[in-house]
Amino acid sequence: MILKILGTSYGDLYSGYKTTLASQLEQVISRLSYVNWLLIILGLCISVIRRNRFSLFCAVASVLTFFLFTRTQDPDRHHSMPIFLWLFPAYAQAIVAIVSMPALRSRWSAVIIAVAAGFAYLGTFLPIGRQLLSPVSYVFAREDTLPLHLDNMSEYRRLIDDLVREMRPDDRFSVFASGSVMNDWLLFAMNKGLDPHIEWICQVDSRDQFRPGALKSKYVVVTDPPVTHLQSGAQLCVTIPDQAIVEGKGIGAAYKRIAAYRLSGDVKGYLYEQMRPVSKAEIDALYSEFREKYPGWATPEW
Repeated sequence: MILKILGTSYGDLYSGYKTTLASQLEQVISRLSYVNWLLIILGLCISVIRRNRFSLFCAVASVLTFFLFTRTQDPDRHHSMPIFLWLFPAYAQAIVAIVSMPALRSRWSAVIIAVAAGFAYLGTFLPIGRQLLSPVSYVFAREDTLPLHLDNMSEYRRLIDDLVREMRPDDRFSVFASGSVMNDWLLFAMNKGLDPHIEWICQVDSRDQFRPGALKSKYVVVTDPPVTHLQSGAQLCVTIPDQAIVEGKGIGAAYKRIAAYRLSGDVKGYLYEQMRPVSKAEIDALYSEFREKYPGWATPEW
């Protein structure tokens, strides 16, 4: 196991999650407010003046964490947490320095800081707070962390009801979509009873490769336009089958549309039933299209 881990190129596996250094820096910077970054910079300056080695060591660790991690992939929100944690000593030092100033030792300074923190919370996590506090947006992060919201929730419930009604005990279904608007985990979260019927699909080309078992499912859910969450071209295992089924070409010739839905963001969703097995010729054609970008993808036995 250890030899396998050491011999695995995780940079290649997660290349679909990786963009440019400028984009990675922009993502991390957008997750804290301008006020917070100003306090961190102030704290680092104080650390240098006071020769606070612990705070400076933590800052170096934060920078190293960023550069080491981004060799593999872009840092998402949860990946950014240790980066920011290492910066907390500098941040805290700035706060302490400010409230320790003679002119700011009154209770009002603590009240002002508490109010700013409250604004930061409301603007980051609540849609109404972000809207109302837009004139002072510099106190909260530019990248929001709002609750998941789906328009047309009744359409999602109708899709799930249709799946439950149409499927027999041994039937399975696949979802050729991978984004916040539609994905297999979303349907599973809305109805745990779907679990025995889900044929999980490939999400990321470089990590998963295409899973041909999805083409043996009795039912498939597809979207128009294709729903993805990574950079263009990183999820061909989702977009190529999706488009083929929507257009009725190649593997799509084996399916019949039985229902349509209006999903969130004006995305069109469709439920298809497989009317006959996908042929070997159609599988060969599908993998020929995959191999235009991934020459190493071998056509499976069919």
